[in-house]
Amino acid sequence: FTSHKSPKSSSTNCKKTNTFIRAPIQDIIDVCKNGEDTLVNEEIMRKSLGEFDITVCKVKEEGKFPKCKYYEAEKKKAKIIIKCTDVSLPVHFHDEADYEDYVSTIVH
Repeated sequence: FTSHKSPKSSSTNCKKTNTFIRAPIQDIIDVCKNGEDTLVNEEIMRKSLGEFDITVCKVKEEGKFPKCKYYEAEKKKAKIIIKCTDVSLPVHFHDEADYEDYVSTIVH
């Protein structure tokens, strides 16, 4: 599961960071079903109760989609915050839960 969304236009710049949750999709779906509600930009998202393996990749060189090249910048474990559909399916990885302290101070 990734936070990367493919741009529709080939003139779109490469995303500076792509974050991947290294877990079976069912484990991420379970966050939608059993996670904790958290407010992000006046929108309810779900925070995982446990930590996940996360890989953060950074863009190697500026370019235009789809010719983006990335390198693995960091591997870590963290709780995750995701947006889910009404039927409990993940649709967007927002960020790590560590980010939540900063987020809540700006009514994220």
